[in-house]
Amino acid sequence: MDGREAFELRRGVLQLHRALKLHQFDVRHLSELLVLYAIEKSGGVQTSGAIADGLRMQRSNVATYTNRLERDGLLTCIFGEDRRRRHYSLTDTGRAVLEHDRKLRDDKLAQIANEHLDVAELRTLVEASGILNRLEQAIFEEDRKQEEVDESEPEGIRS
Repeated sequence: MDGREAFELRRGVLQLHRALKLHQFDVRHLSELLVLYAIEKSGGVQTSGAIADGLRMQRSNVATYTNRLERDGLLTCIFGEDRRRRHYSLTDTGRAVLEHDRKLRDDKLAQIANEHLDVAELRTLVEASGILNRLEQAIFEEDRKQEEVDESEPEGIRS
């Protein structure tokens, strides 16, 4: 694979991801879902500042979303030791909303794929998903190894 082919692959995957992410299913507002997914991805507990940084959103917007999600019973707030820092955790209802959103998106992808692709193309996509997962793992493994190298170098030598 050359650089152009890699670009086409990356672009195709990102465009599919973007289309599925932006499709409205009337579960919750997209930004609220992104906040819920960010908390889930972090292991279940996250500060609003870390959510904002991770999603590249304004902290005031994240505060609005977390307040709304907490009010609606999708998040619970856990105060830090000094009672100033707020950590958010998904409730069972919040996890159920994410699971429902995932199911709707998966069903939509399956419906569109079945309507627009032939059997051979569908089989190819299923096989490609395994290959993409292996590429993802290889990237994470390479990043992990690079972090180990970076941590082992003296501070003044890093470039």
